[in-house]
Amino acid sequence: RIRARSMLGRYRVTGRPAGASGGLVVHADDFGLAPGINLAIEEGLESGSVTSASILVGGPHAAPALAWASGHPRHDFGVHLNLTQGTPLLAPALVPSLVDRRGRFLRLPRFLLRYALGRIRPQEVLSEWGEQIGAIRAAGVVISHLDSHQHVHLLPGLFRTVAVPLATTHRVPLRVMDGPVCRRGMWPDVKGLLLILATRSAAPGHAARPPSAHGFGTSLMGRPSLRRARRLLARASPGRTYELVVHPGIPDADLARSGDGYRKGRELERRLLDSDEFRALVRNAGFEMVSLGPPLPPRRRAAAGGNGAHP
Repeated sequence: RIRARSMLGRYRVTGRPAGASGGLVVHADDFGLAPGINLAIEEGLESGSVTSASILVGGPHAAPALAWASGHPRHDFGVHLNLTQGTPLLAPALVPSLVDRRGRFLRLPRFLLRYALGRIRPQEVLSEWGEQIGAIRAAGVVISHLDSHQHVHLLPGLFRTVAVPLATTHRVPLRVMDGPVCRRGMWPDVKGLLLILATRSAAPGHAARPPSAHGFGTSLMGRPSLRRARRLLARASPGRTYELVVHPGIPDADLARSGDGYRKGRELERRLLDSDEFRALVRNAGFEMVSLGPPLPPRRRAAAGGNGAHP
């Protein structure tokens, strides 16, 4: 087994077979957004095509996601901290800088504009995100890490003043996007480059960074394909563990009503991750698909029916 240590505690990566030089955490976001997304993530975790997931607490279908997560303690679940989807858990009157006139979170463009104007109050973000973390813990789910919907925790004014204190308090690692970026066809991956720059600006050498996981700046979103996955893995440094953020789903009516613009892409990602070709690509590139999280406490390990090893 390989163990890594940060200021936030000790974290385990599952053992790797002979010949594997690195680990790949295949992490699914948006657990709780729609039934088809929930089903795709649940099937992926059970089959091993997905090795970790994060729960969107305020999502319209978060309740069944929480119930499933609490009943499957051998899997790793993080908190998908949310400021741009649906409604806050706290009363809108308690977080006025985060909501519109209807009491709903702002969509990302409006949120970023308000943030740039200095009108997002970090104390309100701290209170709301603390409530979201508490809701997952109250459901009996052990939290393995923190990340955020649309990566808003990487904004410099929120990372240092909100995300790091929360991670320190709850003793869990934070997602950082400091891994490789590759082209999207003929063009550079602008979003990936911006995420890398945001990470370097928000957390330059910060001790809260978990040193054992490096998030790829480029995800499979857009045109998920073996070619893009191959390019990413080819840019990875030997011996490191990387996090590949994925968004699998099965298109359904609820997802369509949510206004999600990535319905077809979610299905393509699900098929790609489930394919023998993807697993062979990971193996041939010298990586093993692994889980990354805190060691299981004895009670959770017993509930999982095993010795605490992740899939």
